[in-house]
Amino acid sequence: MSYRRGESSLSFVAGIRKPAGMTSHDVVNVLRRALGERRVGHAGTLDPFATGVMLMLIGPATRLSKYLINHDKRYIARILFGTQTTTDDLEGEVMRTCDVPAEVSDIAYAQTILDTFQGEIMQVPCTYSALKKDGKTAYKQARQGNDLDLQARPVQVYEYKLLEVGIDNNNVVFWDVEFFVSKGTYIRALARDIGIAAHTAAHLGALQRIEVAGISEQMCIDLPDFELNHPAIIDPVALLHYPEISLSYNLQERTLCGNAIDYKNNEHHLHNGENVCLTTPDELLAIYKYHELRGQLVPDCVFSQGVARG
Repeated sequence: MSYRRGESSLSFVAGIRKPAGMTSHDVVNVLRRALGERRVGHAGTLDPFATGVMLMLIGPATRLSKYLINHDKRYIARILFGTQTTTDDLEGEVMRTCDVPAEVSDIAYAQTILDTFQGEIMQVPCTYSALKKDGKTAYKQARQGNDLDLQARPVQVYEYKLLEVGIDNNNVVFWDVEFFVSKGTYIRALARDIGIAAHTAAHLGALQRIEVAGISEQMCIDLPDFELNHPAIIDPVALLHYPEISLSYNLQERTLCGNAIDYKNNEHHLHNGENVCLTTPDELLAIYKYHELRGQLVPDCVFSQGVARG
């Protein structure tokens, strides 16, 4: 199927359940072929072994990416003890193996360790990550054998839930944990650091993203279903969590032309620089910012075609 070029009749956000074994770019390519649309993006990658929620952006909606990548996320992680890997997950090479203290199999001990990771913590990102060090991507430098000194940075683990402590078919002790975390939190790094805190080694054995920006797996569809043209369209306004201003017909025209709009700040009590969604009942037309000094809403992102609201 050939890709559409130029202006498209498609502009929406969809929730997809990514299967294991596919890269995020693989998912993008599947949707490009299924829709015949070149402009397909996403609001946050998942590693190939990981599964779960991906927010896919179609057509002009790809411009929403910068507004959506900073949302909090919820995961279910399996932490495997006794082995450290180069990537801090099951896809890396084994760097070392350690004895696993008997108390690691104790639920009360597991909760004691996890308690130390709740709240704001300082986390050193994974060496094999998309972060940039000295202008170069960390994982590319790591593959070249370069030593990296990545600096710790603050992240938030809002809450955790210990789901299971057990031993798998390979006689490896594991913890299954649900984490609710802020943007920029590496679950692989959490697994690594939890191993250290438990006086052993650990890596991430499985990962399932179950929620992004309030969108749960139950609200998404499997990738094969999307190929059958049954997209789970998500209202972008609900994702953005910005104040919404419904536009009259005259203001719709001004908005699509990217004109500033006079605004009396008596309805939403906006702060200077705050984003707002300018909408019709069916579409998100633009994202504007409130300019307090001018008493106006000024354009930040105007969509060439409104983003469907489902």
